[in-house]
Amino acid sequence: LLLLDLDNFKSYNDMYGHLAGDRALEEVGKIVLGSIRSGVDAGFRYGGDEFAVILPETTRQQATTVAQRIRDSLENNTIFMRRGAPRRMGDSFGKIELDGLTTSIGLIEFGPDDPAEAVIEMVDRAMYRAKGAGGGRIEIAGP
Repeated sequence: LLLLDLDNFKSYNDMYGHLAGDRALEEVGKIVLGSIRSGVDAGFRYGGDEFAVILPETTRQQATTVAQRIRDSLENNTIFMRRGAPRRMGDSFGKIELDGLTTSIGLIEFGPDDPAEAVIEMVDRAMYRAKGAGGGRIEIAGP
């Protein structure tokens, strides 16, 4: 299980506006879905600026690779936003980089007998350790 939280997303919203923030969340969702196995893994918005990824039958090392792919894709992404109100002819587009937008990721490997509440609490703590260490990093929960 991966739990992602976008670092300093409120500042991103304040700098670029809520429309750009909404568009950035859509792009993050696309990055997450594009980084996982279609029909096997599940990626979804967990709430606010958090995303979760379920990676069944995946080792810790494989999950770390997925987390790195998501983190790197996010940090190297550019999106295009429509500037101003849409026009009938000649809509203008502006480039907005996901500049400075990074993600803190908690990772946990768990089995079918592990209590869901404990798993979520542990991965959440790992994610907050990543944020506390400056963000843009992956922290593994457990031993």
